[in-house]
Amino acid sequence: MKRRTELRVSKIESGTVIDHIESGRAISILLELDLHKEYPNSVLSMIVNVPSKSKGVKDILKIEGIKISREDMQQIVRISPNVTINFIKDFEIVRKGKAREMLEDGL
Repeated sequence: MKRRTELRVSKIESGTVIDHIESGRAISILLELDLHKEYPNSVLSMIVNVPSKSKGVKDILKIEGIKISREDMQQIVRISPNVTINFIKDFEIVRKGKAREMLEDGL
């Protein structure tokens, strides 16, 4: 069976995208941080086993309308140390970086 190379999840207008999550760890992040409870009015998208050039496969979490906190980011890094965080506004990335580096810079 041929694997599709297109991503079938729409962009978000504003919020946070947690990218490059180790495959299978998105559910751990979702549950550990209680994102569905912490942000009950936000649409959460979890995409698992997305093709990745560098990792083979990865997971992605999108949280619409919310910029995650520093504390959330610290927990995310404990679960999947190499994640990238994208902060979105007006459908554009306004800040992007490795979560560990953002924490070191004092986000």
